[in-house]
Amino acid sequence: MRFLMRANEEISALAWARVTVLMKQPRHRRNELQSKGRAALAALEARLRDHQWVAIDHATIADIACFPYVGMAAQGEVSLGERLHEYARMGAMKGTAVAKGCGP
Repeated sequence: MRFLMRANEEISALAWARVTVLMKQPRHRRNELQSKGRAALAALEARLRDHQWVAIDHATIADIACFPYVGMAAQGEVSLGERLHEYARMGAMKGTAVAKGCGP
């Protein structure tokens, strides 16, 4: 929970970085947002180094909140480490399974 509280501003910066790229906004603003986004991804990656999920031993609302930011980071020109690529893929698969009634 502490991770989410601390990283909230930084992780939402990934969404805003994406907006600046898609809307072709000034580069200086994008750089600031990308830097904050990278900080959030570094914290998330550190957490996921020893855990499969953000909060506990299975997917929770914390993971559901993080998946879209991680999954669309590249659209904001923010690259992911291999562990975060795997996390984003798990999120996509988990979302598909839940939507089809195959998961909790």
